[in-house]
Amino acid sequence: DHRFDSGKGYKTKQSELDDVERYVAGCMLLRHVARGEREQAKKLCNDDIRLVNYRDYDRRTALHLAASEGRLGIVVDLLNKGARPNRADRWGGSPLDDA
Repeated sequence: DHRFDSGKGYKTKQSELDDVERYVAGCMLLRHVARGEREQAKKLCNDDIRLVNYRDYDRRTALHLAASEGRLGIVVDLLNKGARPNRADRWGGSPLDDA
């Protein structure tokens, strides 16, 4: 199983890239969070709870983005759904660091 290097030794499994529907939904979640579209973000997470901890190519989650953008309501929603506040991104930063 080939893995793709993110630059810091983290590897992404090919199977994670092949799940197109989840990839698209994860990207949409990140877009909704960046735009402050709380209800759309909640719907996506309700439809697929795994998206709560979806990571982009920099290993950043929706919680990283919500915290860095000051989207408190979305932060609360994600934490209530099980988002991991200490999950490190590509540079070692957590959502708590971004808050």
